[in-house]
Amino acid sequence: MPDLEGEVVNRLGQRLLRLLDAWSEHQDRSCAFFDSAVNLASQREDTLPFLLPLETEIGGWINPITTPAIVVEFPDIASRLLGKQTRALERALQKLHGELRDIQRIAHELDGLNRDALREVGIAELRGKAEESTPTQVSLTEMAAWIDQLCLSYKREYARKVEVLKSMDLRADSGDARARWGLYYWIDLEKETEVRDRMRVMKTIGS
Repeated sequence: MPDLEGEVVNRLGQRLLRLLDAWSEHQDRSCAFFDSAVNLASQREDTLPFLLPLETEIGGWINPITTPAIVVEFPDIASRLLGKQTRALERALQKLHGELRDIQRIAHELDGLNRDALREVGIAELRGKAEESTPTQVSLTEMAAWIDQLCLSYKREYARKVEVLKSMDLRADSGDARARWGLYYWIDLEKETEVRDRMRVMKTIGS
């Protein structure tokens, strides 16, 4: 493979791997924030039954059997706890949406990488020097095909995550939404592993 084409392939491949790694990091963080939101929503639902009406707090009768002792002693504790849980839930959801914006940015950068790869293939074809792949080398056309495939899958994955958040009801199906969020539904992890392995071999041979 000519040095020029090899440099282009390596540059495109390294950009691809950096974007895939960045996606994985944001995916992990978003799952953690999703877990926090689900847990806080559950805690909030558990707190709601202990909210006491105003007349009860002022001087009404409280059933000591069905009401926890701490609520009997501090009638406003449930409302204060609920406020704290609500604020924490809002922060978790804000962070989750922030991670989704970062995921969107990565999807856009993958799209830009795909355009760059196709442009490089066009330039190579004009030179008439496009090389074939070998077990230890990756051709420009193969790299461009990988990028195109992965770019499409990650764009679909981002769109799916948007739909999961839009349709999420933390009070009803939070567990199902969390499971769907964590899935790599459109992403071919086996293809990613192949790309990483081939890039590793190419780097080893070239070093």
